[in-house]
Amino acid sequence: FYASKYNFFLLFTLALPVLLNTEALLAIWLVEVPPYAAIFLQLTILASLIDSFSGPLMTAAQATGKIKLYQTVIGGILLLNLPACYLLLFIWREPEVILTVTIIISTIAFIARLIILKKLIDLKIQDYIKNVVIRSVCVSLLATAIAYTLNIHQSAGLLNVILNMFLAVTISSMAIVIAGLTVNERKKLGQLLVSAKQRFMGF
Repeated sequence: FYASKYNFFLLFTLALPVLLNTEALLAIWLVEVPPYAAIFLQLTILASLIDSFSGPLMTAAQATGKIKLYQTVIGGILLLNLPACYLLLFIWREPEVILTVTIIISTIAFIARLIILKKLIDLKIQDYIKNVVIRSVCVSLLATAIAYTLNIHQSAGLLNVILNMFLAVTISSMAIVIAGLTVNERKKLGQLLVSAKQRFMGF
């Protein structure tokens, strides 16, 4: 639970500034931004955020030594990416369809991982959703809403982008502490910060 949640929080803290400043960052980096570059980057980040939950689940499945069912089901789901993309591109002919399909397939694979791990290690799916998924969604919505309200995503120029990214990291970090961590986790974080401060002062 902790590994999945902290994986997401770490990636989200890095992802939010990019999501809110995608076009400005691409304009600074590429000068002439290719069509669809911004939406491609944003959808790729969203897919990565969903996949960030899955690493610890994969490790838990492998630790049991009974990975035949896991590899067969999850591998089969992920292989659907190619035929699904081909079919939908044939119908809609919009390039962002590819990454949209990837996000949907990743979500399905994530749900399948939870169901399989319930069988392998008696994973409490309801507890996982409550303590990991819901908390992560709350953090995402809270941080994004505050950042959007402050309009930090609308500024341009290198200095403004740097300031906006710093603000986004600060907002996401505060949202994680407020909505993402439990009372005990906040206490442990406080103890770690006090310990780090004492070591720094001693040094």
